[in-house]
Amino acid sequence: MRTLERVAVMGATGPTGAAITRALLERGVHVRVMSRSESHLANAFGDTNAERVVADAADAEACARAIDGCDTVFNCIGAPMSNFKLHLTTTQNIVDAASHCNAAVALITGYWFQAPNDEPISKSTPEKLTNPKSTIRFEQESMVRDAGGLSIVLPDFYGPGCAKSFLNDAVRSILKGDKVLWPGNPESLRDFVYVPDVGEPALRLAGREEAFGQRWIIAGSGALTPASLCREAARMADATLRLKMISSFVMKLASFVRVDVHQFMDVAPIYREPATFDDRDTRALIGDWPVTSYDEGLARTIEWIRSEES
Repeated sequence: MRTLERVAVMGATGPTGAAITRALLERGVHVRVMSRSESHLANAFGDTNAERVVADAADAEACARAIDGCDTVFNCIGAPMSNFKLHLTTTQNIVDAASHCNAAVALITGYWFQAPNDEPISKSTPEKLTNPKSTIRFEQESMVRDAGGLSIVLPDFYGPGCAKSFLNDAVRSILKGDKVLWPGNPESLRDFVYVPDVGEPALRLAGREEAFGQRWIIAGSGALTPASLCREAARMADATLRLKMISSFVMKLASFVRVDVHQFMDVAPIYREPATFDDRDTRALIGDWPVTSYDEGLARTIEWIRSEES
């Protein structure tokens, strides 16, 4: 077992970074939260005793200063789609800085490099490098694991604090009375993880020596179709659901005029297929952890969106 005493969370103001930080603070661990924005750090952690550090992980020296003196580093940085290769720069800097101060690295990452897949995505699912972004994600993970770190693969996430989430976006559209435009097949089974649930299993994995050098899966609340989740959200909000799948043709046309759609095009095929997850290997190592049901998670998400937009 490893004891987490001084932990750095890089990308702490993002949804997974915030969830892990909250879990660490609840355990009484000294947490150093890093972001490029002082205002974001103050807004997220100003009411806590977290040590706030303004630093850009793309700057090797700043990254080293942010990590120095810590025993564990969680890399929760999410690079923008427009500069996805930034994942490689920041991760290399984190790995180098962690090696210098003998800190262990835990990477929080996505599943694109293992998808699409007909079977549930598990610890042993082979890589499927079907597009440049999945290749970058795999190279990033390899960088961490080759250095003795661990990687934690998540499904798409949703919940309070998620500024970028397909399911959150759908809920926002439902609450506004707008049509939900789903970027893929809304009738394909998918797993979504309620982001506050990530903290507990991530900390347990980082506390086990034998977890390092390996990949681990944290599944969500079970496999359901996006259509069924949208129907439930509409029922909870007492709203009418108008759901439409964005066809490949329409998406291609939109990619010529919208930068965000253009940047999404190479991973769009992943969202036309099922994406279910198998985390039995993780549970065999660290035991079960609390998982929020979709009913509860959607209710909290609706409440959060309404409070943000009021």
